[in-house]
Amino acid sequence: MKFPIITTLLLLLSTINIYSQKLNCQDFRTGKFELIDELNQQKYIYERFENFQTEETFDMKTGKVFEEKGYYILTWINDCEYNLKLDATKTKGDDIALAVNARGGVNSRIVFVDGSCAIIAVTIADEEIETAYGMCKIN
Repeated sequence: MKFPIITTLLLLLSTINIYSQKLNCQDFRTGKFELIDELNQQKYIYERFENFQTEETFDMKTGKVFEEKGYYILTWINDCEYNLKLDATKTKGDDIALAVNARGGVNSRIVFVDGSCAIIAVTIADEEIETAYGMCKIN
């Protein structure tokens, strides 16, 4: 019985430590970033500017572009949180992307920074389900 309680407390303390640390998110406001999706065998390259972001998706097996370049409106909420909405004036969105826009876009929060890499917690604006992914700044 002690083991589950101790394990739960340790997980809770480590979570509090991650969320309570002072994050330096400045390096993630602009630049070029890479995200690898092993499950779907896709690589995403983001180029972020102060108020917009472009995104390209590549097939990891062939290295070829998987989807046309997408343009997103980027709104910073605070130093470590931002909102992304598809820029429908520059990118033809599918039904899912347009539905996400209609619901307020995608909210992202930088929760952990390790050098040039960060863990980002992501939610669709009006949902409570949060997923996380890692991205790294590249040259």
